[in-house]
Amino acid sequence: VDAAELGLRLRGASAGIDLAAFHMDKRDVILRDSAGFNIRGGHTSHRGLEYDLDWTFAGDWTLAAAGTFARHEYDFTATVEQGEQITSGNDIDTAPRELHTLRLQYSVKDLAAELEWLFVGGYWANAANTARYPGHDLANLRITWQLHPSWSLGLRVMNLLDTAYADRADFVTIGGLGSYRYFPGRGRAAFVELAWRED
Repeated sequence: VDAAELGLRLRGASAGIDLAAFHMDKRDVILRDSAGFNIRGGHTSHRGLEYDLDWTFAGDWTLAAAGTFARHEYDFTATVEQGEQITSGNDIDTAPRELHTLRLQYSVKDLAAELEWLFVGGYWANAANTARYPGHDLANLRITWQLHPSWSLGLRVMNLLDTAYADRADFVTIGGLGSYRYFPGRGRAAFVELAWRED
């Protein structure tokens, strides 16, 4: 692996920003294709920008964002099992170019709440870059009440809008025929937590 990274950090009384630009070349990589076969001797290239921002306003509110813009590419050409074609310069399958999260947080006395938005950008579902997963958006809600110095009550609602999405999606070709394969994410789920912490 050959890698370089350049970072910038700025901090103020109510806001902060972290930026990091990176470039990485990997050689002798072992990859796994959509049919589960290992491919050895692969070369890949990775470059992008990561960010982390936060801003506290109106005293009790914080807006925070983090994410990455990146390009992950094959840097070699090969035909693998089941005839799948890897071409130098193609995006690595199941590697989105964008990942982002935005959080609105409120905290006052014994109450803390957070509304979170997660974005996974679209990505190619196969190495040949002919089948695509469109990406998805998710919303989560977290609330915590401090009932006592040692006790807290929490509520988490994950996938608040009950969005249908895939944790991972790929495109499998067997015998010249191809089809999408989805690993579905969990639907809306709520969790209640009662926690005790010793002072």
